[in-house]
Amino acid sequence: MNMKKSQLMNLLMRQIQKIRKELSMLVNNNNVKSEKKSCKSLMTSL
Repeated sequence: MNMKKSQLMNLLMRQIQKIRKELSMLVNNNNVKSEKKSCKSLMTSL
């Protein structure tokens, strides 16, 4: 049980790091309005 839990946590952390990278890329993008929309949809899909 503990093994599965830690594996899940590791997987989750990796996903969060990926999403953070994507979010920062979106934020740094010049086309702010459309990027904000995709940012919102990304957040709601979590």
